[in-house]
Formats: sequence, C-alpha cells, structure tokens
Amino acid sequence: MKWFSERDVRRHYDLLQHTEDRGVTALMARDDDQVIGLGLFDNEEDFVSECARYNRNGSLFVGVNPRKVAILDGYGGLRNRIRTLFSDISDTSDVGFVTGLAVPADVSIPSEMAGFARDASVLSDGQKFFALDEPLELDGNAAAFEGALQARIAPNWSYGLLQYVPVAGTAHPTPHLFRRRFSFKRYRPYFIEGLRVYLNPVTTSSAF
Repeated sequence: MKWFSERDVRRHYDLLQHTEDRGVTALMARDDDQVIGLGLFDNEEDFVSECARYNRNGSLFVGVNPRKVAILDGYGGLRNRIRTLFSDISDTSDVGFVTGLAVPADVSIPSEMAGFARDASVLSDGQKFFALDEPLELDGNAAAFEGALQARIAPNWSYGLLQYVPVAGTAHPTPHLFRRRFSFKRYRPYFIEGLRVYLNPVTTSSAF
C-alpha cells in the first residue's frame, strides 16, 4: 500500500464542501497529540499539493467545518501553506457554517439520525462522516449550537465545532504492511438529503 492517495484526498476535500463563500479549510499537522503545523486553504489544488508535500512529516488532520475568511487577517502567512505552529489558532467564533459532522464509532446516535448513517462515509478510525446536503449558517450562535447539538445527539459525547479528522489518503502515524495511510473504511459521495433540516431545529431551540 502506498503512503499517499491523491484520489482519497480529493474525495475527502469534496465531502467537506468548503467553498470560497463559506470560509477556509484548516489543515493541521501533528506529531502524536502535539500540533506541529497549521495551514488555511482557500482552494482544492493547494490543499492537495500541501497534503502531498507534508505527507509523512506529521499526521495530517482537517477541520470538518470551514473557518471564517477573516481569520486570515491575523494569520495571512498560513494561506495555502502549512507553517510551524504548536497550537490551533481558531475558536468556535471562527466557524460560521456547519457543513459536516464526524461522529466517533463508540457514540450511539439517536434512531432519528441513524437513518442518515447509511449514506455517511466511514473514516479510517471508524468515525462516521455526515456531509450536510446544505450548509447550516450559525449566525453568531456557535457556542450555543455546540451544546444544543451535543444534548440532542449524544449527551455523553464531547462535540465541538472545531472538530478535526484524519485526512483520508495521507500517511498513518503507526503504519504496517497493510495500513500505510489513512483511508476510507467506506466512501459515500453523498451530501445527505434531509440532514440540514434534521439539525436545523437545534439552532432555533430555547437553548438560544
């Protein structure tokens, strides 16, 4: 098995749905649990190129939700390039849209959401990746959304809008002969119909 798959990286990027009007894509490099680099990307080609360049220099993780373009005002040097950093630079207020949701394999989701799971991709670590059919705009309610969504889906799950997941197609930190890179356990090229409507009542609940 090769260390890098451009096809899987592009598939993963497509599922993110991070278009120019929604924000930039956070790409993080880690050595074990330590952040060693970060970049903010506004296009697919630079994202794929940097994944290939940085591959095997650290494990690569991507932010599930886009960060607001305004974050580049203070970190312009991170545009379309990973730079050495030792911590994340964003917080929940930097997320304006929810475009996806990654749910760990050991989290039991409610039956209402289980119906969407058949169209979700499954990442190498077993997380189910739900790509929304339409982006959900937060309108400044990011922190409240986190709590409301966690309470609705799985109260014992520590959900965060700043979720990072392994980039499919990039090198695995503990490789062996049959697993040299992160890969999809199951790839579904779907933006899941009805998922935004299912999640949208969270943003209009009494929690706000």
